[in-house]
Amino acid sequence: MRGPEPGAALVASIAEQLGPLIEEWARQVMQEAAQIVFDATQALCPVEDGDTLASGQLSGGDLTWSITYDDVGFTDEGPEAHEIEGNPLLAFDWPEQGLFPAIFRRVAWVPGPGVAANKGWFSERSASDGNFGDALIVAGDSFGL
Repeated sequence: MRGPEPGAALVASIAEQLGPLIEEWARQVMQEAAQIVFDATQALCPVEDGDTLASGQLSGGDLTWSITYDDVGFTDEGPEAHEIEGNPLLAFDWPEQGLFPAIFRRVAWVPGPGVAANKGWFSERSASDGNFGDALIVAGDSFGL
């Protein structure tokens, strides 16, 4: 019967000592990567002074982090085209209709350029898996190994 390899005890001792250090490094990298992605979502948030921006939260700990925004689906996916029925006593200058709201009460509305530009701001351009992978690389480099 052979005894343990001479270096086995040394390897086990090193692994035991490195385990907590590697776990702490991983926690720091994950937190930094989550912060990078959160900062990107804040920068791309379509309404700079609105409720969506103010509602952004980065939460979690250890190796699990989440980014949430109130009503993110509305701004990320954009509203569907719909009709707006206005008050005929209010005067709105709709270039297509002129200044006669009493005659043109129902106005068809299609998403404007701002809505189209905002589509995917959260799901595609900021909080995507690809962007998180890039953030992990940046965060890992910043903490070294």
